[in-house]
Amino acid sequence: MPSSLRDMLLEFIPGIKSQLDLPRAHTVLRTIMVLWVDKILGKRPAPGTGAAQLQNWTCSCEHCKKVRAFLREEPERSKTWERLGYYCVRQHLEKELKRFCWNRVSW
Repeated sequence: MPSSLRDMLLEFIPGIKSQLDLPRAHTVLRTIMVLWVDKILGKRPAPGTGAAQLQNWTCSCEHCKKVRAFLREEPERSKTWERLGYYCVRQHLEKELKRFCWNRVSW
């Protein structure tokens, strides 16, 4: 699923109930959203899980430090990391993100 569609749907969830008056549209959209949340979004992480994950991520390379700082300071925002340099740097970051932040980030 394209990330822009995912972002759009995430913003749509809180307001869906108050915006719809038609019973049929409500039923259809509710079914779609429930399936999307269940199959695509997945379970909500337990409170505090994100902070604990970041504490366990101890790599001290400059790239990991920048990503961790971003996740601590602006966890609700998105960021594109361009020009990371070598392929091995990207692989390293992906490995660390999968290990410690698999439920908080996507790429």
